[in-house]
Amino acid sequence: PRPVRWYSLPKIWRYEEPQSGRLREHFQFNADVFGVDTPEADAEIINLAGSILTNLGLDTAFSIHINDRVIMDGILKYLGVENTDRVFTIIDRFRKTTRDDFLLLLKENGVSEKSADILLKLVETPFEIGELRSKISEITGKSGILSDRVDRLTKTCDIIRMYGKSNIMMDFSVIRGISYYTGIVFEAFDSLGQFRSILGGGRYDNLASMMSGKEIPAVGFGMGDVVLELLMKREGKWEDNRKEYTYALCFMGDTLQYAMEVAGKIRKNGIICAMELSSRGLSQQIRSAEAQGFRYVLIIGEKEKERGTLTVRDLKESSQSEKTLGDLIMGAKKYGVI
Repeated sequence: PRPVRWYSLPKIWRYEEPQSGRLREHFQFNADVFGVDTPEADAEIINLAGSILTNLGLDTAFSIHINDRVIMDGILKYLGVENTDRVFTIIDRFRKTTRDDFLLLLKENGVSEKSADILLKLVETPFEIGELRSKISEITGKSGILSDRVDRLTKTCDIIRMYGKSNIMMDFSVIRGISYYTGIVFEAFDSLGQFRSILGGGRYDNLASMMSGKEIPAVGFGMGDVVLELLMKREGKWEDNRKEYTYALCFMGDTLQYAMEVAGKIRKNGIICAMELSSRGLSQQIRSAEAQGFRYVLIIGEKEKERGTLTVRDLKESSQSEKTLGDLIMGAKKYGVI
């Protein structure tokens, strides 16, 4: 039955020079809707992308920029551009080049000076979707050109706003450099323009068909974790609490067996516990735990072994207390550690 809603969170590799916001290895969240070619499906995917960022506390830190490759293709053909695929690639790199270089690349690929100037004006500034018809009319001198595509894109944006999303802009510079996109395309950018796009996607109605031999329209997006982390850190939304609520277990003397039993019981309750693996002194163990970012150190010595307890040292607050294992686990559950 269709539609099919699909998502994945794989690790991605690419062979290229690492740079800010783009690494050779990263995690990427992907979400797609297969089997439906409607504005409602486009809007659902774009709303999902925006909702993820909003739920991460970034609701005022981003905007979603959309375009339609069919509309852009129609504009290019009206301007007399023959090598549209190459010009799409140049437009896709607009944010990464200078105005002069952008114009030069267009002219080198057969675009007239007049048309190049028009394209530069088009891609320079995002605008409200309600202005799209007039923008096209300014170029063509006619009304009603590409009206079906404009109607569809307008309806998509209307539905997105029904979801409560208002930070949607029309942006002719968003083209997505991959040639399999067939209609609407979109990217999310941070509000200060500091980073490359946070996420990107669009409609790709022919890709699944190439693999299956059946007509399977599809729309989706991908979002890597690298730019997202940079943005969340800038906005003060990144809480690296992986070590905040985990424990480093240090032990002294002839307490290895008791320490192993304690570590095993802690782990069985879903709490991460990193046990010391060497016979170095307690002070060295604690310094090592602190260097690794642990907040809590569990200390086991002869006294704790005899009493059936453990000492919990809070490295952040410079305090410590003796607890039973049951109290430690109960406290971890109470305060949301697990």
